[in-house]
Amino acid sequence: MGTINTELALHLMRWNLTERYQVKIYFETGMIPISAAQNSIVAEFLSTDYSHLFLLESDVIPPPNRICRNDALDLVSLEVDAVDGLCFICERGAPFNGKAVAASKFRKDGSCLSLGPDEYLPPRLIEVDVCGAGCLMIKRKVLETLKPPYFKFECDDDGGVKITQDYFFAMKAKKSGFGIHIHSGFQCLHQTVIGI
Repeated sequence: MGTINTELALHLMRWNLTERYQVKIYFETGMIPISAAQNSIVAEFLSTDYSHLFLLESDVIPPPNRICRNDALDLVSLEVDAVDGLCFICERGAPFNGKAVAASKFRKDGSCLSLGPDEYLPPRLIEVDVCGAGCLMIKRKVLETLKPPYFKFECDDDGGVKITQDYFFAMKAKKSGFGIHIHSGFQCLHQTVIGI
């Protein structure tokens, strides 16, 4: 068993009752690493006839929230292959600090450049090279085209993470010809928790 933020629990209950979209909520608990849970959810999704998979991590508060009034489920209406909300770091319940995370473009040297306010304001749909999976809407055709694993950590010889599981997915999808986007009008709170 695990825990989720009260605000996220309210979203899940509301979405479960919505009449605008057909929604089925999956929970994968206790699977480590997160990529195992994500791959399990994709397999379960592909056994249905749903058109989109919406992945939401347990430490993300999707919109509507205190910084954004849009509904995260409306990402489906954008009709792009994969789109993530714009996640911000929220430390110890403080208001967001305006630092976007998990949305990057590659530089010519292959390094990642995270988007800053100059790139994501005003709110709009933005094509990126990689994005996180904190609030990620994926069209069915993307997952039907890709072969498992969809999400996977890639590590160096010392066990350090070279590529996170969500960037792995984005890179794999882009390599297969799919577009990866974020929409900065769907701003999320990222409730990062650190041990002491």
